[in-house]
Amino acid sequence: MSTLQTVMSSSQEYGKNENVSQTNAEYTNVFTYTGLANRISQDIDNRTKVTNVSTQITLYSSVDESTPAYTRNVNNWMVDYTEALTCLTAANGTSGTAEQKLCTAITKRHCVTAWHFKPSNGDTLYFVTEDNTIISRTVTDVDILSDKDGAIVLLDSDLPSAIVPCKIAPHEFNTLSATDYALISTDQERKLHCRDIGNFTNSGESVTFGTPTDPDRLALYEAIVLNDSSNPIWMAVEGELWLVSTYLTGGGGAGPYYGYYVADETLNNAIAQINSDNSVSGTYRVSVGNFNNLT
Repeated sequence: MSTLQTVMSSSQEYGKNENVSQTNAEYTNVFTYTGLANRISQDIDNRTKVTNVSTQITLYSSVDESTPAYTRNVNNWMVDYTEALTCLTAANGTSGTAEQKLCTAITKRHCVTAWHFKPSNGDTLYFVTEDNTIISRTVTDVDILSDKDGAIVLLDSDLPSAIVPCKIAPHEFNTLSATDYALISTDQERKLHCRDIGNFTNSGESVTFGTPTDPDRLALYEAIVLNDSSNPIWMAVEGELWLVSTYLTGGGGAGPYYGYYVADETLNNAIAQINSDNSVSGTYRVSVGNFNNLT
């Protein structure tokens, strides 16, 4: 359980005879019942019974790095999450290998990535709207977020409304049992995988992932290999993506837990600092997933 003070709310229930324990902080909502694992995984598990993994796992049906042009795969197994998936960069137009050293938008102006495999200042990043329009932005600065490998990326201008920044997973997610939570993730082959959460380590600052035991999830799983780093791992909840981590290590995968960094304002403070360093005006803050909004 969280050490934060909580208030019990019997009016906010999920399922039958289940209580909700909720903090009064904007980013924290603690559930005490075991059914939460099923609800968090529901949107993923409802879609994992695919008929052709090889054609349904790819994010794009066609790729042209030189134009550039990226056509979204209308048969992708999470196709109804396409708008939410616009937060992911499709390519790094400056990198020697376009599908590597990418990042994920968490505000209209900021992304996160892995510090050890980050884009460089001056790199051109390509985002793709739901209707396959290319949105180009330049990296103007990259700052380390934590010694667990997280990094903040500043773009040269705000992204348009057609690109939807993902939310951050709630901090208290790391206080719950890690059993049976299904997550989605991407890799350098531009595939959308399914994997299970593993364990939270380093007092909740880091998180590991594992091979699914459920056969339908397992069919959509691939181990993380060299150069998959920086790709995101999300919870998929009611049409929203909530960022859990970016890859630092391979196999099942592991990396920083971004939910840890919302509770003490580390994440928003890092955004404010990189803005100050680059004379960027305006207030930018991440949005955080809210378990209490689940229906």
